Amino acid sequence: MLAFWRAQPFDLQLDPQGDFGNCDCCFLKARQKIVRALIAEPWRADWWIEQESAEHGATFRNDRPPYHDLKREALFYARQIPFDFGDAANDDSLIDCMCGD
Repeated sequence: MLAFWRAQPFDLQLDPQGDFGNCDCCFLKARQKIVRALIAEPWRADWWIEQESAEHGATFRNDRPPYHDLKREALFYARQIPFDFGDAANDDSLIDCMCGD
């Protein structure tokens, strides 16, 4: 498929390893792919949320949550990434505090 786009007289500047493509949060993409993309760039959901707003009164898909919920899910997962303590976790000079016992 990329061969087709490379042969065109324009460049969409798509990241072949990325989750966005030229239609960042397309409703035809798998839910997991959209959520994974929104973890990296949650603002991309805003246009889709606006389209599903009360003004329009509809969602893109009836078989999964609306984009507002997908963004919330992505933000939740983004906070689950464990903090990296680096070498401090193996530092022998650190001892457990006993003042609470």
